[in-house]
Amino acid sequence: MDGLIRHRKGRIELNGKEIKKMQRKDIAKYMAYVPQSISNIFPFKVFDMVLQGRYPHRHLRHDKKDLEKAFNALRLMGAEDLAMRDFGAISGGQRQKVTMARAIAQEAEVLLLDEPTSNLDIMHQLEVMELLRYLVKQNEISAVVTLHDLNLAAKYADTVILLNQGKIIASGDPCSVLTSENIASVYHVEAVVNSVQDRPHIIPIKPLSTHSCRRLNG
Repeated sequence: MDGLIRHRKGRIELNGKEIKKMQRKDIAKYMAYVPQSISNIFPFKVFDMVLQGRYPHRHLRHDKKDLEKAFNALRLMGAEDLAMRDFGAISGGQRQKVTMARAIAQEAEVLLLDEPTSNLDIMHQLEVMELLRYLVKQNEISAVVTLHDLNLAAKYADTVILLNQGKIIASGDPCSVLTSENIASVYHVEAVVNSVQDRPHIIPIKPLSTHSCRRLNG
């Protein structure tokens, strides 16, 4: 969606402009990408990693505003105490928070997040998703999030798109998409779907296919 991988078919437009014809710096003013994981190639401090999010907005060098935006983003993620630590020396969950802080400092209109809760425990998963909801509402921006956790998607998403091998199986509000029938079709799992606070809550029961059972039994 943000042009990191060139698409072969169709068009992707950003504010009426085809993304293929835009400069990376211009795209970064509107879209911020949070990968599932990030390797530490150079010995960056955490604060320097977050400060990279200000690159699309700076001219020759970072000014006081950039420094404030970066620190505020770290503080919003509850990670300001990591600012002077080496990025490569912190845990996977802490790296995820720092990467999200970088996206927040970027002040983009669209956040693209690939499994932002993958390295986090339950409490921090909820904190991250609550923060995303807050940012979307407060700043009137959009967030596109890929998730394997159906219950997190059900709890926080306004719109759910259910994919299977790159094809859209269903899209719409969580209640209409995350049904036991759709879950069985895509995941081959029997599941009970209850309603909790007007949101679907999925309880997986058993796999529908006997293939995995045969493999486990030898």
